[in-house]
Amino acid sequence: MSEGTRRPTVFMMDLWATVPYYTAYLSRALLKKRINLMVGSISYYLDRGCFSNRGVKVDRDSWT
Repeated sequence: MSEGTRRPTVFMMDLWATVPYYTAYLSRALLKKRINLMVGSISYYLDRGCFSNRGVKVDRDSWT
């Protein structure tokens, strides 16, 4: 992306989130490309740190 170009904004909703590793890795890749990203997902009960352990900031309070 060149200077002065608007950064794309993406909202990605993971409705199932049964094994959200794909969503976590895709999120990390989009963030590295400097995309404004927000992910809507429940936490994965078998791996509570699924997103944060992969470099995706978790904001549990944004929807309360």
